[in-house]
Amino acid sequence: MRFNNFYNYSFISDKNGRYFTYDISPTFLEKEPQFTSRFIIDDSGQIKQLSWLYSDKAWFQFWSAPGQPCQVYAYCGAFGSCSEQTQSFCGCVPGFKPNSEHSWNLLHDHSGGCVRETQLQCENNSLANGESDRFLANHDITLPEHPQTVPVRNITECKTICLNDCSCTAYTYEDSACSIWNQNQNLMNLQQLAKGRRNCEQSEDGELNFFPTWAVNRIAEGGDILSLLDHRLDGNADVEELSRMLKVACWCIQDDENHRPSMGQVVQMLEGIVDVTQPPVPRSLRIFVDNEEHRIIFTESSSSQSKQTRKNTSTASSQIKSTTSSTSS
Repeated sequence: MRFNNFYNYSFISDKNGRYFTYDISPTFLEKEPQFTSRFIIDDSGQIKQLSWLYSDKAWFQFWSAPGQPCQVYAYCGAFGSCSEQTQSFCGCVPGFKPNSEHSWNLLHDHSGGCVRETQLQCENNSLANGESDRFLANHDITLPEHPQTVPVRNITECKTICLNDCSCTAYTYEDSACSIWNQNQNLMNLQQLAKGRRNCEQSEDGELNFFPTWAVNRIAEGGDILSLLDHRLDGNADVEELSRMLKVACWCIQDDENHRPSMGQVVQMLEGIVDVTQPPVPRSLRIFVDNEEHRIIFTESSSSQSKQTRKNTSTASSQIKSTTSSTSS
């Protein structure tokens, strides 16, 4: 909390204990004699300082800590994921549903977390219903606390260990390290990261897939520039605006700084006041374009097996155990 001319703050530390007090500044009270303030801790887990606005006859939030709901520990409960990109903040990870629809949707209290939509089949000796356990990937999400590290040689061993252990609920494999979580550790404090496409990725054979090269090719060859969008946008973009932004970006990374536009010119080009000409391919990227031997571009495999491999090895994803029909794809 920052100091201001509204309050006088005091911190007392003596043999009786330590505590913090505040009162309203007399100088401020001379201007606002009816000013009222209070501190609360509400069901969100946030400490909030509220001030009463007599003109609006309502409480105004003056300060809070933590500043964002997703910074509150376990704000969305067990198996709940918090995202500051959504209005409700909380959602359940794949394969789970709110523990209480009433609390979740009507009271906006997500502390009860989420429960499985279908119980695991691990301890069920009869699998006549054709169902079996598997893992559902969760990408771009913070990992839960207190993992158990298991020595393995590869990701397949990590997955097998968790799948064969009925108490194991999730695993992740990152930097050749296998981490698992069991039933005694409800997955808490999961936060969805706001991320788009990565600038580069490493394929299974160790080659570097460079996204800027793909973008430059699309501009130079007049290809489908909508394919450059994050897949979560579902192609929802203005082609003309996107083309203009890509050209401006390419001008801004020219090798010769004299060829790069000023910030004023960038604004005019983005607003459509000034036409954007076709930019030359920067020399730093030309080796990827002109030399097929070294040309490595960002690709997305259409093979479901390749996609699954990339999901498993992503450093920003975890696998949570769920149940699915063995006949499903």
